[in-house]
Amino acid sequence: MRWTIETNYNTLKNRFEIENFTSNTKENIKQDIYATVIKYNIGFNYYSICNKLVENKIRKENKEALKDYEYKVDFANLIRNFNDFLYLMIINPDKSNVSTYTSWLIYESCQEPNKIKNNRSYPIIRMGEQKKYSRSYAKV
Repeated sequence: MRWTIETNYNTLKNRFEIENFTSNTKENIKQDIYATVIKYNIGFNYYSICNKLVENKIRKENKEALKDYEYKVDFANLIRNFNDFLYLMIINPDKSNVSTYTSWLIYESCQEPNKIKNNRSYPIIRMGEQKKYSRSYAKV
């Protein structure tokens, strides 16, 4: 549970720039935080939808591919696309515009999913004695 919270906060901090406030007043900072969390939740909903679509697409094309690998949408790419079109969805809240932008976002995000090996485990590679200084600072 703690790891999930930390990774979500990392996403909020680095992808959504939650610490980048537009004002110094208490109310505006709260408003920025709420808006960023809402944007994160909407983005994560798109991420879930895209992952389901990718899984269904792979299942139709090649059922054997799902045995060895899991396919997931690149979340960073989805967020970049989402940030580009969110303001257009807000400015033009017409149902057809929002539908067009949503379709484009899902289409673009599902184009190249990441292939993740199932049941992957990485062995711990023990290095020799740790060096006190990096190679560029080594004593001569």
